[in-house]
Amino acid sequence: MFIKMFKLFSLFVILAFNINSVYVFAAPLNLIFDESKMVININLLKYDPRTGIVSSELSLLPSKHLLAKNYSINRNMEFIDYTNVNTPFHKIDAGEPFIITDFDYFDDFIVNDSGNEFTYPFDTHYFQINYGVYEKIDNDYTSYPLSYTCTGCGVAGYDIKFNDKSIVNKVILDFYIKNNMSTKIIAIVINSALLVMGVLVLIMGIRILKDHKIPEMSALGFAGGLLFAFPAIRNAMPGIPPIGILIDYFGIFPGELCVTISLCILATCWLRRGGHS
Repeated sequence: MFIKMFKLFSLFVILAFNINSVYVFAAPLNLIFDESKMVININLLKYDPRTGIVSSELSLLPSKHLLAKNYSINRNMEFIDYTNVNTPFHKIDAGEPFIITDFDYFDDFIVNDSGNEFTYPFDTHYFQINYGVYEKIDNDYTSYPLSYTCTGCGVAGYDIKFNDKSIVNKVILDFYIKNNMSTKIIAIVINSALLVMGVLVLIMGIRILKDHKIPEMSALGFAGGLLFAFPAIRNAMPGIPPIGILIDYFGIFPGELCVTISLCILATCWLRRGGHS
């Protein structure tokens, strides 16, 4: 028992004084390192239309000649995010293992017109990604070749396209984000249904007014129920902004107006024609 404990303690001491050996065995597998360029992988995670923030996760892959045998970086580098005013600089110190330089860096971007969804579901928003990597020699900085991969440039519920404006030492991508076709179709169908239902209820009220009959309580209950159901139906549209956008003027606003007029007609007919007795 004592011998086993001694062996375990000896192994712990060896690893503690030669920590880089841990990273040799933990070196990344099945990765292809570029000969002369560092590669940044961009993965968009989500888009919040309320705040206009696009969240992303980045991973930086060093070029092959920057790596030592123990997968450490052999020079001081700095990763720069030109669109981030809070933390634009990220240092990569020489001698750091690859597991650190292959960092998971979470970055947020704000679209050009954050919070402006008046033209939903046909609104289009824009944001830019702008990255660079520099080698630090004494107090001077020299730009380093940088390329990118965008395997995760997509967010559920949205169509995202980008224009590549990158140069040798910078990754510059202009992104355009808009609702996908499914969202547009659902929004149009629901909005049209609100308008059609409102008009039909108004026609029902006018028909009862002309028939000179006492309206049934079920008709009053139906119209009253729709008056409060329309906002809930409207909010069922995917990613719908708060009320007051352009599409509301062609759906819920005229629909609610029609239901309200019909409800007033039905209630008046019920009272004047003796329904209460």
